[in-house]
Amino acid sequence: MRRFKAVFRGSKPTPEQLAIGVSYAPPPQSNKAAPQRLQKPEKEPELTDDQRNMQLYSSTEYVRLVRSKIREKYSLDIWIWSQRHTLKANHELVMEQCRLSDEMFFEIRTIVGWWKSDMFTPSEWAVARQITAGVEQRAQETSWQQCPPWEMV
Repeated sequence: MRRFKAVFRGSKPTPEQLAIGVSYAPPPQSNKAAPQRLQKPEKEPELTDDQRNMQLYSSTEYVRLVRSKIREKYSLDIWIWSQRHTLKANHELVMEQCRLSDEMFFEIRTIVGWWKSDMFTPSEWAVARQITAGVEQRAQETSWQQCPPWEMV
């Protein structure tokens, strides 16, 4: 009954409306002119892959993202190093985490590789330069897959 009252709001419905359950009242007339169709914007020039990546990776959010990914990778590396005395049966599990850590570092290095000084404000560039220097220093070291933790002991 509530639905009936909500649909018809006091007007007496016709038998056709009752059969279908909806009102066929015409839409209210307005004096406003019909809106003109929106024009499609002109096509923007195609960006090269380099330009697209530069726009994508140069925002302040990506500096924050890279910093959080570095923290996440560091905690994973601590766990991997803590497994250096694990049994051989667990080596496959640890190597899976080593692969994940190396992939995370590759992703971080890719993002940092696109950063240029003209993409940031001077204060942001100082932070980005510190991150870049740390990543490049770590890039010279070997990956976990090349040298698992149990081989370093």
